[in-house]
Amino acid sequence: METERVHTTITGHEVRYAPDEGFEGFRARLDALLADPAAGEQEMIGLAYSRANPILAPTPGDLVGDRGAVTREVLQDPRYLVVQDLLARKRFAAQGTDPAVVAAEYTVSLAEAAKALGVSKSAAQQAFAAGRLPSWVKGGRPYTTRRAVDAFAITQRASAKARPGPAPRAPRVAEREAPPERVVVRVDQGPDGVFRLKHAGALEGLTRVAGSTVVEGHLDGWSRVAVLAGAGPDACFYALAPEPGANATLAAEGGFFVRGGFKIVEAVRAAGQSRARWRAFAPE
Repeated sequence: METERVHTTITGHEVRYAPDEGFEGFRARLDALLADPAAGEQEMIGLAYSRANPILAPTPGDLVGDRGAVTREVLQDPRYLVVQDLLARKRFAAQGTDPAVVAAEYTVSLAEAAKALGVSKSAAQQAFAAGRLPSWVKGGRPYTTRRAVDAFAITQRASAKARPGPAPRAPRVAEREAPPERVVVRVDQGPDGVFRLKHAGALEGLTRVAGSTVVEGHLDGWSRVAVLAGAGPDACFYALAPEPGANATLAAEGGFFVRGGFKIVEAVRAAGQSRARWRAFAPE
């Protein structure tokens, strides 16, 4: 078996990883479902987040059901990006979305994004690489959307306005220290989303996955938030409270997660009760 494989995502990014028989066998099962028009998206998601996936961690307790867990280590594994890409391809096919149509929205180059945001090309490149500016690679070069640049600029202005008095020269992003209660999230905020977050205020560093209601960002200075995970009879309600310094992860099928300085203070797993608790919950 070769020492390195290169997987090109639907958005044109290259993912390099060291193959092994366990993962390649599992990937073959995902590829088969992707190629089978009779196999639904939920069936493929179910397999991707099952214990059969060799890159997932053992499930902590019963927080996410009979599934593998998506931990910080899993999120950093390039093979996880391969799995996410295969799921994205299935989602595009299930929704009848033409990738070329979505790609056509990505017209802002790295240099143009840097100029529009008033930052260096290096800073813009960091935002591209971290996913804070979603990108699509065309002709070997990354492009983002005008909407993503505008949203990023609004976030920058809001952060600057929140700082009292004259601010010193901003340090590089890598030098900023995150508050201990920060949580980083990837959630589906659609009315029928399968992993929704109820919170006060706005997510910072907000980016939106093209063609969907999926968003990513982080939340600081919060006191109470809630997660509604699952759909129909499988829905679960979780109330979260800050736990500074914790490295907790709550994850679910579809690549959704909340991770960072929190603890679960309430869990309701009966579908009717969980949705009622979700409607009544007041975030702080």
